[in-house]
This record gives sequence, structure tokens and C-alpha cells, in this order.
Amino acid sequence: MRQWSDEEILDSIREWAAQHEGRPPGFNHWRSTKGVWPNSWTVRTRFGSWAEAVERAGFPRPPSVTPPTFSHEEAVRLRDAGLNNVEISEQLGVHPTTIGKFFGTTPRPPKNPMRRTRAERIADLQAALAKEADEA
Repeated sequence: MRQWSDEEILDSIREWAAQHEGRPPGFNHWRSTKGVWPNSWTVRTRFGSWAEAVERAGFPRPPSVTPPTFSHEEAVRLRDAGLNNVEISEQLGVHPTTIGKFFGTTPRPPKNPMRRTRAERIADLQAALAKEADEA
């Protein structure tokens, strides 16, 4: 595995920007694009944060991403009113996972009635075989 120096990492950020109309890379874009540059986690580990590396490369510090906020009291009131996580998230304008994390649950999509578990299929087969044996 290649060992990147601090200056090589900063140069790779500058090179990226030169190839992208002067815009420095965002963490997710860098991570998801193939290229000859250090791994995004290497950059974060070396500089403490992605924003610090971008700033040290000579670009404005990217804004931090803050999670959306919502009224915890309102979420509890909606849950007490019988709404599920998805309905609560729609009311409060946040992602269902945000509500799931708040309540310590994860939202699950509705069960697809066409999708059956292996155990359900085996039980149906056993019932059909038993019925056939009774009729014989």
C-alpha cells in the first residue's frame, strides 16, 4: 500500500480542483470516484477532518453538515397520537431514520405481501402434502 506524505495529499486535492473547474473535492465525491489519489479515510485520518485537509490545501473550509433538527416534544406527541416513524418524519420534515434513531427504532418498509419467507413456503408445502396424504 502506498504511503502518502502530507504534501502529496494536499497536492492531490489541488489537482482534483484543477480538473473540476477550481472546486475542491467533497468527501463523498472523492470517496466514490476512482482515481490516483489517497483514500478519503487516509486524508481524514492524517488531517483530523476532511474540512481541515481542504483548508490546508488552500481552499475555503467547506461548511459542516449539521443534521436536521426537529421538535422532540412534537415527535413524542405525534407518536402518542398513533403515527408511525414514516408519518412522523413527513410531519416534521426529516428522514424516517432520524425519527427511528430518536425513538430507538428503525423504520421498516411495509411487508411486501408477495414476498414470503422460506419458513412460510415450507409450511405451505407441508400443508399441501398433508392434505394430499389425507385425500389418498
